[in-house]
Amino acid sequence: MCTHDVKSCSDDNDLLQNINKSEVMTTGTPSQLCLAETIDSVTVAGTSLTVSSQLKSLGDIVDPKLTFDRHVSSVCRACNYHIWAL
Repeated sequence: MCTHDVKSCSDDNDLLQNINKSEVMTTGTPSQLCLAETIDSVTVAGTSLTVSSQLKSLGDIVDPKLTFDRHVSSVCRACNYHIWAL
């Protein structure tokens, strides 16, 4: 499998993969997401990862429909806090 090859290449080049910080999320159309509701974990490079409803990547919160609604809400909440703190 491809993930095993990536892990093997990383190991050969003394690169570490921090699998404890890895996240998995399904994306797709509403009908595709409905079909994928039964998937609760995915095995990557021999490690089982739990599928989450959102993930954070480079400071952006990404949801399964890729709408960024949760990210916008998070930024607005942070801005309101900082304005209140001033």
